Amino acid sequence: MNKRDLVTEISNRRKATRESTAEIVDGFIDAVAKALSDGREVHLRRFGSFSLRSRGPRTMRNPRSGDEIKVPAKLVPIFRSSKKLELTINRTEEVE
Repeated sequence: MNKRDLVTEISNRRKATRESTAEIVDGFIDAVAKALSDGREVHLRRFGSFSLRSRGPRTMRNPRSGDEIKVPAKLVPIFRSSKKLELTINRTEEVE
């Protein structure tokens, strides 16, 4: 499912316009990104949480040339699913 599919699914369920639903989805994405960039975690009950993890510096190799490349330390976003979401997914898989 991509963003367009998500907007369509939500707008059909809520009988809202796709344009207004797209604005809400964009607002949600922007709010999560802003919170993470400010160093805060985002917890969504029954869904999961978004947080940041520090990835240390490392040395990699360019597969074409074989040259070493220094990759600096950085923060990467992490998503942890909730137990409720995992149960929902696994229950669906059992039925299918």
